[in-house]
Amino acid sequence: MKKIQLKKLSFIIPCESPTHQILMPLLYFEIFKHPLTSEEILNFSHNKSISKVEMTKHLEDLIQQGYIFQFEKFFLTQDCPEWVQLRKENNKRATVFIKKAKWMIQIIQKFPFVRGVFLSGSLSKNVIKKNGDIDYFIITQPNRLWICLLYTSDAADE
Repeated sequence: MKKIQLKKLSFIIPCESPTHQILMPLLYFEIFKHPLTSEEILNFSHNKSISKVEMTKHLEDLIQQGYIFQFEKFFLTQDCPEWVQLRKENNKRATVFIKKAKWMIQIIQKFPFVRGVFLSGSLSKNVIKKNGDIDYFIITQPNRLWICLLYTSDAADE
């Protein structure tokens, strides 16, 4: 069991409960002011045994109890509808950055000693803020980190 602070109330719920499985992803993503859809809550839930139908029922119950809020298709534990608009804008911006990132990944993959290139940071979650940037996670051949850093930093400057 874990103690959860929500709406200035504390209560204890079993970790395996559907309520816990819904609240944990919501609370984590709210650190970033990022409301979730029901599908995302289900995907980020540790207990994969809950069905979409059960999830929907539990979401409705939590809304009725006043523990969570729904704005359009998004859920959050705080009454902050402006976060939904912010998320939509960040998602839209990310589609532009994803194209740039894919192009850059194709270039970086061709560098000597590079074994893998992955997106990291907010763009890996299909979100990018107004002044955001693209973060890459690059796997190099052993003992070739610094030479790869030199190649990739030159490419990033162009």
